[in-house]
Amino acid sequence: MALELENIFRAACWVVTRMDQFYPAKLRDTLKHQAPTVLFGAGEIDLLTRGGVAVIGSRNIDEAGTVFAREAGRKIAESGSTVISGGARGTDRLAMEGALQSSGFAIGALADSLEATIRKADVRDFVINGRLALLTHIRPRRAFPSARLWDGTK
Repeated sequence: MALELENIFRAACWVVTRMDQFYPAKLRDTLKHQAPTVLFGAGEIDLLTRGGVAVIGSRNIDEAGTVFAREAGRKIAESGSTVISGGARGTDRLAMEGALQSSGFAIGALADSLEATIRKADVRDFVINGRLALLTHIRPRRAFPSARLWDGTK
């Protein structure tokens, strides 16, 4: 376990358990014993205690939907709230981008590899600047088991 934790920390990630103060209270209180025991994350862990507005939607959206999702993220940021989303392409990611491009904050609950996601330059910059927190219940190096199905591959 110590070696696994060392690898996680070396990748600039953190770990919280249901017993930690930074574990999202709403998640723990809503799901109770079914809440993931451990969450892995990267970015400003304090964002997890802020709450926010959840934005989720289709992965395949038209131009009007794209504009709407970005504008929703921008408005949420301007109101002082944090965008909370799944970080998937389409509505989720666009709303997060809208908030982040408006100097706001976002939390992404990922269904894909945390390590691979934080290696992307634009994501890494927001994580380093403390405006984006990413979390998952999947070990950081693993992709979510069904993530391959979402992008059309087997």
